[in-house]
Amino acid sequence: MKVVMKSISIDNGGSELRVLPYGAREDGIIHVPATFIDIPEQEFRVKEVQDPFMLQRVIAAPQASYFGYIGAGMTAKMYKGHALQMDSTRRKTASDEFYRQIIFGIALGIIKDEELSFIEESTDLTLYSDYLGDYIQVVLCTNIPIKEHSGRQDFVQEFKDMICGRYEVEFPLLPAKPVVKFVVREEYVGVLPEGGVVVSAVGQSIAEDDYSLVIDLGHVSDDLSIYKGKKLYGNTVISSPRAGSTLIGIVQSALIDAGYQANTEVAVDAITTGEITSGKRLVDVSDMVIECKMEFVRNFMKQDIIQLINTVGITTAQVANVVPVGYLMNESINLGSIVDMVITEMGFTDAEQLIAAKDLRYANLMAIDRFTSVLQKKASKDLMSN
Repeated sequence: MKVVMKSISIDNGGSELRVLPYGAREDGIIHVPATFIDIPEQEFRVKEVQDPFMLQRVIAAPQASYFGYIGAGMTAKMYKGHALQMDSTRRKTASDEFYRQIIFGIALGIIKDEELSFIEESTDLTLYSDYLGDYIQVVLCTNIPIKEHSGRQDFVQEFKDMICGRYEVEFPLLPAKPVVKFVVREEYVGVLPEGGVVVSAVGQSIAEDDYSLVIDLGHVSDDLSIYKGKKLYGNTVISSPRAGSTLIGIVQSALIDAGYQANTEVAVDAITTGEITSGKRLVDVSDMVIECKMEFVRNFMKQDIIQLINTVGITTAQVANVVPVGYLMNESINLGSIVDMVITEMGFTDAEQLIAAKDLRYANLMAIDRFTSVLQKKASKDLMSN
């Protein structure tokens, strides 16, 4: 049987797990909501669900804690279990949740391959024997927080130690309950720094002596770093918990103070669209959202950026580039730009914005994919020579 290789890029953020199979474009990203649930075996039974691919059972893995049922999104909410959530109080690389979600993404990236088209309707798995008969060699590139990637301890190696091994993952809600088998080997794993990996994508615009501020504003943390040329400068990174979830809280409070009934979902809608629903009426709250963004920048982001600049020993005038990452950093005509607000508040008047992707929520993932391409070529060469 021929050796099958599958190359996958994964960005495991706080709001969403994003999986990009090698060769796919931005519209080929597999999106997995970050509502992961560990489902006890006694709670599982076959149900009619919105997306049967969003529930898996790990039946073989190098770590005992990875075994069992795991679901995501609306599919997972059909079952009882406990949430597998990451938070800013723990290292990602020390979190079982982080690894289980990565494994979920790998298995999903395999079964969503075009070679397995229509498997959700098939009861004859012999049609897919090349992909399901033996272990698939996985080439994996992903990222970890830059603070963990560039710290004194080798968390990159820890990640590899925790993820490498042989896996068997069943999709129990599909008709024939297919099992994908794959192996992750250390030599075919690339671990890159969140935010910092984007510097490589815009590297042609960065001079060797340029100081660049990278702002990776996620849901759980706001990771800030300074690069000189293409290298991390000062070996100092700030990973602030005052991040996207903080901004959502500010918007929610502002809406409540204005007399609206608002939960987290309503606040997210406001940030995304500038509108909220009140009965059958759409209410324009764009001005309120802009004010909340300004409050967030002035009271939280500015303090963290000043701390970073002072710690590494440069001045604001030396910052030549600002490299934004994350959905909230996207510019909106009606809802303002957090990047512009940062530049104004910090006095980065002569700095250039370096935009790594059309949609900044995918900046990390698309930059990771560049490294996946390199590792894919190495793995292909190795397999051909064996």
